[in-house]
Amino acid sequence: MLLEYGSLLIIREYVRTKADTSDVDSVQIIVQPKYQGILAKRFIRELKKGESGNVFLNPCFKDEHFEKTFLKALMALETSELFDIMSLAPEIENMQLKEIREYTKFALDYAILKSTPIHWLCRLGLYEILIAVHSKTKDKLSFFLKSLPGHTTPLHFTAGYGHIEIVKYLINVGVDINLKAQLELRFHDKIGEYYSGFPPL
Repeated sequence: MLLEYGSLLIIREYVRTKADTSDVDSVQIIVQPKYQGILAKRFIRELKKGESGNVFLNPCFKDEHFEKTFLKALMALETSELFDIMSLAPEIENMQLKEIREYTKFALDYAILKSTPIHWLCRLGLYEILIAVHSKTKDKLSFFLKSLPGHTTPLHFTAGYGHIEIVKYLINVGVDINLKAQLELRFHDKIGEYYSGFPPL
């Protein structure tokens, strides 16, 4: 019932596929493998609503078994539906997610909150899922990966977070390595100014 109908915020905060032993004081609801397919389908439903951040910030994506379960559910979709989901960016920024994001000197942690699931796959280094989605939606997704002028590209995220295999893969696909991110100049008390307008590499 929780996985089908519970609040997505509760799922993000408490539902896990493996116990997190580093956080002994937190409440954790562990989903056994036989129920993880339900969780994967719930995440796909939420992606259709543009809830990429709430989905991909869940630590379940650090579990290789769940990653395979999620991939199986994705691959069961029709090609056109899969492409539509993976290229859907949220219309507005989720302010709750803005408050909990991991902060770095990059503007990338800010930019990801308005990005597509493809950007999230690159941000998290989910290589197997990216390859499978690309192979199923090849023509459409190749065009999509190469035609994102005006904002941060998947290559910005994968390079920014050090996922070298995906960097190589995207360069082989033919993405523009010189396309600059279109982000604002910002200021933070601890790190000072950090700049937009940088190329991915």
